Amino acid sequence: MNKIYINPEEDLFEILEHILRGMENDVEVMIDTKNPILSNSLNLKYLETESAKAGKRVIFVPKDEKGKELIDNFYKQNASGVVDKNETDSDVVDKNESSSGFVQGDILEHDNEVVQEALPRKKLSLLGIFTSKKFSKKPQLMYKIITVGLLLLIPIGLFVVWWFLPTANITLTLKSDSLDQAFTLKVSADVKEPDLKAGVFPAELISTQKTLTQTADATGTKTVGEKAEGVVTISNKTKEDKTFPQGTLIELISEDTLQKIQFTTKEETTIVGSTEGTVGKADVAIVASDIGEDYNLEAGQLFSVGGLDSANFVAKNKNAITGGVSKTVKVVTQSDQDKLYENVKSQLNKQVKEALAKKAEGKNLAQNSVKITELSKTFSDNVGAEVSNFSLELSEKAEGLVIDENIIKKLEQNITPEVPEGYKVLDDKGEFAFDVIDSEGSPKIIIRYKAKIGKVIETDNLKGELLGQSIAKAQEKLKSIKNMSEYSIRITPKLPPALTRMPRQKSRININVEYK
Repeated sequence: MNKIYINPEEDLFEILEHILRGMENDVEVMIDTKNPILSNSLNLKYLETESAKAGKRVIFVPKDEKGKELIDNFYKQNASGVVDKNETDSDVVDKNESSSGFVQGDILEHDNEVVQEALPRKKLSLLGIFTSKKFSKKPQLMYKIITVGLLLLIPIGLFVVWWFLPTANITLTLKSDSLDQAFTLKVSADVKEPDLKAGVFPAELISTQKTLTQTADATGTKTVGEKAEGVVTISNKTKEDKTFPQGTLIELISEDTLQKIQFTTKEETTIVGSTEGTVGKADVAIVASDIGEDYNLEAGQLFSVGGLDSANFVAKNKNAITGGVSKTVKVVTQSDQDKLYENVKSQLNKQVKEALAKKAEGKNLAQNSVKITELSKTFSDNVGAEVSNFSLELSEKAEGLVIDENIIKKLEQNITPEVPEGYKVLDDKGEFAFDVIDSEGSPKIIIRYKAKIGKVIETDNLKGELLGQSIAKAQEKLKSIKNMSEYSIRITPKLPPALTRMPRQKSRININVEYK
């Protein structure tokens, strides 16, 4: 059984609405005599009658002694069939319309059970209108019409949401490509403006030269000196004459076999053979085989001659052998010259480039067109020279092309890159750079244009192809786009997967294209 409590200030129609709203057929209504509507037995009769028409049975329950007395009188009148003829249905309505105000959120207990909380007062509910005198004859029919209408509105509303409201936000990320184009122009002093068709570009070839001299220490060493010289007397103990040519080996006879002191004859000499009582002898000049003091010998030393047996031929110096000296001196090495050359060249290259840049001041010097030529290289001393230091004099020439930057900018404005069909230049523009080649004779300039390009997506056509498609079909279409890297589809409102499709209106598909 549905139990309700009526706020003291509710009108008749609101009370009837509470009764008819419940799902159960039996409704227990607590009577509060503070409500003037419920203090009138005719109004109670009206509630009972209208509820019965809706298939509901109303049971009135008193809240206090006064309410109990009212209910007892009401049921007694019903039993006797007596009603107050002085009040009509219109009187009841007038009384109800005079009520105002409401109490919200009251929850009272009756017989230890929580009864239904009264709803806020409304000026006049839709159910109150339909249960007024004008519509009270067929309330059940009106309820059915309203119910059917509401049931029809639900699928219609769902269809509207499914068909018209979905919005798709699509983000496409495409791979970008590189565009690299080159234009080769011949540099000419005869033109003042660049001409892409003729392939010429105005430029000026400038040059300068410098000489640099630098000194370095010699790091090599060498032993130098004089050879000892003297005269020896060769004795021929044989009976036959003996001739010794120039350069004959004269070697000191010494107990030290590790040290060989050798000389050579400076001239040819012949020594007669010996006779009885007389030994053949002859003097000959000798010179040491090497420099140094080791070859200076005292008088009276014995020497072998030509490697022959000293029993037959022997030499002896009557006087000391002198003049042998040696010393260590500095000399220039190949490494000394190479090191000095690299140092001078490095410094001179820098100086001659700075001189060329100064000469090109106010103009654009193409750095990779700068060429350095060596004009001369002169060392003060050759390799092996006995000096403590030496010098190098180096001369170089630098030349390069100077180009007016304003002419370059003007040329860039006239260059129209050849972008492949179906692509566009990203970031609004590309970059220009130029190189100079063949700077001698007929120099040329290569102007390079580099840019990132991306495939153009005709979003309007793509929207048309996606209209009403399933998500799977839409994904297949997006995957088939050339250079596609990744994509995302977001559809709102969120519907069950079986009902989710692409919108059926282009205006509800948003496509954002990005490149990487």
